[in-house]
Amino acid sequence: MAARYCKEIGELYELDQDIENARSYFERAAELFDFRGDSTTSVIQCKQKVAQFSAQLQQYQKAIKIYEDIAQQSLNNNLLKYGVRGYLLNSGLCELCRGDIVAITNALERYQDLDLTFSKTREYKFLAVSGGTFWAY
Repeated sequence: MAARYCKEIGELYELDQDIENARSYFERAAELFDFRGDSTTSVIQCKQKVAQFSAQLQQYQKAIKIYEDIAQQSLNNNLLKYGVRGYLLNSGLCELCRGDIVAITNALERYQDLDLTFSKTREYKFLAVSGGTFWAY
């Protein structure tokens, strides 16, 4: 029940656009859902919100780690594996925001190792081109 309440409080803070408190409560909810061994979907939903709010607060490294963790967890679940491309795209966008070309290149290599099909997706091509053109200016 505590996990659900934390999630609901996070949603209320999100409606009030208090991103810092919303992130904090979603983070607590994810920990409690995970601790209880609840469904992976509940944990991933909360972690996804934490990553989103972390990125909005320019805490890119934290957001990247969370998105990559979610992608790793989702690969092992037949129902969730189709969202992996989106999580890796979000992680890659956070890498672009950090502005480190070496980190972007390393991230794309990590994503290929994580999901062997990722290098054939539009998301990968977008990140690869964006990383190159970002530094051309």
